[in-house]
Amino acid sequence: MLPSGTPEKLVEPLREAFWKTVNSPGFIADAKKTRLPLLQKRGAEIQKTAIRILGMSPKAVAVARKAIFGK
Repeated sequence: MLPSGTPEKLVEPLREAFWKTVNSPGFIADAKKTRLPLLQKRGAEIQKTAIRILGMSPKAVAVARKAIFGK
């Protein structure tokens, strides 16, 4: 996730770096070792999901925010 106002010229390079990371052998091995699920999705797919989630009710967003940030 990037904050609003992030220069558009940075979005694609960051997405590509993310994609290379989640597909790197070391990252995959670490995910398996720690038994964390590995969800290999491209940035554009993640953005669509985030937009759908952000369309949730304000109450649902508040619950999610508290779960993630603890505030």
